[in-house]
Amino acid sequence: HGSEPFGHVDATFEAHSQYGCAEYCSSTLEWRDLGRSNEYFARWTKSVISLSPYENKIQIFDRERKVVAQLFLTPINDVSILATYRFDMSESDASFHRKNQFFDRYGNLLYDSLERSEIPTSESRRSFPVLDSQSYARSPRAMVCETGFESEVTDANRTYAASFLLGPSLRDSYFGWMKGSERRSSAKEVDIWSGLGFQTRLNPGLLYNEANADHARGVSKAFLDTNPNGKIAPVGTLDCITRHSQWAPNAIQQNIKVVNLSSAFGFDAIACETFEVSKTIRSTPELLWVTGAGNGAETVSRAQSYSCPGNLGVVPNLLVVSAGYRGWNAIVENVSTRGIEVADLVADGSHPEAAGKFATSYAAPRASAAAAQIALEFPQLTPQQIKLALLLGAQIQADSRNAAKNRFLDVRSGGFLNVEGARSVATRLARHSAALSDRQSALTTLCQTHCGGEAAVCQLPIARWDHCGQRAQERLDRLVETEILKF
Repeated sequence: HGSEPFGHVDATFEAHSQYGCAEYCSSTLEWRDLGRSNEYFARWTKSVISLSPYENKIQIFDRERKVVAQLFLTPINDVSILATYRFDMSESDASFHRKNQFFDRYGNLLYDSLERSEIPTSESRRSFPVLDSQSYARSPRAMVCETGFESEVTDANRTYAASFLLGPSLRDSYFGWMKGSERRSSAKEVDIWSGLGFQTRLNPGLLYNEANADHARGVSKAFLDTNPNGKIAPVGTLDCITRHSQWAPNAIQQNIKVVNLSSAFGFDAIACETFEVSKTIRSTPELLWVTGAGNGAETVSRAQSYSCPGNLGVVPNLLVVSAGYRGWNAIVENVSTRGIEVADLVADGSHPEAAGKFATSYAAPRASAAAAQIALEFPQLTPQQIKLALLLGAQIQADSRNAAKNRFLDVRSGGFLNVEGARSVATRLARHSAALSDRQSALTTLCQTHCGGEAAVCQLPIARWDHCGQRAQERLDRLVETEILKF
């Protein structure tokens, strides 16, 4: 209240935290019964995160509460974007038309474009794959929080029962929501959009030249490329961190244990502790949250990091991923933020569609896909155990000058994402719940996971262990030092 970041003197902002617009606040105005037959209503939404404008748009809804037009008021060069939508639906054919118009601050038209997208035919809609519960149950799944997935369903008290993205081809994928306990047989009756080309009630991220949609597309593709049989349940970033009480119970009921949050917020470690995302993560221990460490391309401490929630430190159900790649006979880790205080694991951070581009936004969903696969194969494991499987199973190369030493990467685990190693650790955890309960058990688990054909050495007295066994001991010391394991 009293903060006017958009400069509108008539706007009253509602604080959604004790810190008001310094953390998150919003304002909503509505006009009903518009048009000649009172068939439309309009909503003006403005929101602020960290004292910076996050959203400023006017939307027009029809009687079915579908968005038919959106006016995005951007702070960039005083340019506004008017997007209008039209759906042509029949049993034999369906298409979606989107028209984008760019205006300057005086209302002069700067640019005009019209796009037409085919909507899946009625025949393909009758076999809408999300309704195949057996196929869904056999698929590794994760919630993915992206601004490009913001929901436009207008009910203030809406609940999320089942959301989905079916791959592996993004062009042929379905994104959408099923509400309540409904199980509908026709796509006409389900809120869906195909690829990122058209929408019904989900916002494909048109703001800022579709940057939000591009990011959501890249994150989704990184997940699906890693796990082609995977399913993504999309949720908007704001809903993800401020309305978890609405979607989390249903996600957990669907046996979803992994949430990918590639976005980061510019808070230092102290402020991050009081930010909404910190409260959400800590209040949902049934979910493993996977986030990026940041794209600073340097080693930092918690005190130096402004990437929240990555700078929260060691949280049992939070996995912080740094970006890297496998280079010539070595793992390269210097393409993103790293440090044993701010990152747990390194994963492939290459952009799935742009060669030579790296970011933790794409490393996180690859780790999420691995976590979702482990969760599917070992349903008895908790999110905390899934995290430990990924960290203890990570690939660590030997020191080129001393085969009995590890070449640790600059993250807590010291290693690179390794699904097979994680599966080996998960197998031991599933069979022996006490596999990591004490130092000797943990050491045996590490030795048997990473020594391969040399596993027999793990049965010998420690003094007789070879280079592999000695590296397992050093790895265990690292895990204890960085507080991943506590005895």
